Amino acid sequence: MSKTKKPPYSSPRPAVSEGSRTSLAQELHSLIVGYCLKANDGDAALYESEDIEKFLEGLAVARNPNILLECSANGCSHFFDALHLPFAKDTQCDEDLRVAKAEVLFDLLVNACYDVMKNGGVQAMEKFGHAYADILIKPNVDNYTLMHEALSSKNKGLYDTVVSELRELHEATDGKGHKYISDAEYAEQFTFKTMNGLTPLDNAVRSNNPQLIKAFTADLREALSPEAYRDALLKSYQLEKRPLLQRELLAASGHSHTKPSHPRT
Repeated sequence: MSKTKKPPYSSPRPAVSEGSRTSLAQELHSLIVGYCLKANDGDAALYESEDIEKFLEGLAVARNPNILLECSANGCSHFFDALHLPFAKDTQCDEDLRVAKAEVLFDLLVNACYDVMKNGGVQAMEKFGHAYADILIKPNVDNYTLMHEALSSKNKGLYDTVVSELRELHEATDGKGHKYISDAEYAEQFTFKTMNGLTPLDNAVRSNNPQLIKAFTADLREALSPEAYRDALLKSYQLEKRPLLQRELLAASGHSHTKPSHPRT
């Protein structure tokens, strides 16, 4: 599903919604859950998101965009739901359809946010861009981020979809020249630890998907300084002695045949 994107608009960062969702936000959540639970075979299920699309269109008409940014009591946004719920145990879909549904939901929500920024009043256009960026990088109560969720899918395409949106908001600036996602915030998305101490690199490695691991390490290298990149590789290698990590670590250290050294004690 292609996205017709418009540039975000400038604003100071407003507070995002916390705690339990309002009734309208809960209604959107219920629609997402219902869509994920449908067990239709093949591509047919992808065309059954009409109820969600109509609901999102209604939010735009009603000028009630904050519904899109509300979080549950455990800090999960609708974007978390889009990436997580298709992979829930009670979802009766094969793996390809789970991924496809996650991509459909994520795109619907992203497009709805850009529609708000395009069609909203001046106040909405000034505030919503930064609030939207905030919700994409905000961790839940378990310190899981959207980056963690995307990597947990073990699917490179879904990861690419999420990181592309983060990268776009990192590269874009508002009318005052402020980035929607700062350099530090963007880099942190690639190193943020969960409550269990797992980094996005750890999740990527545990996916056992060589394409996903390769894509993530390339993005990690681009986001961090050389020293921080080597440090991230070494810490993950100490947990998971994977040959791919060892090769990346050797290359980052400027060696080709020696084993990675142990950290100093």
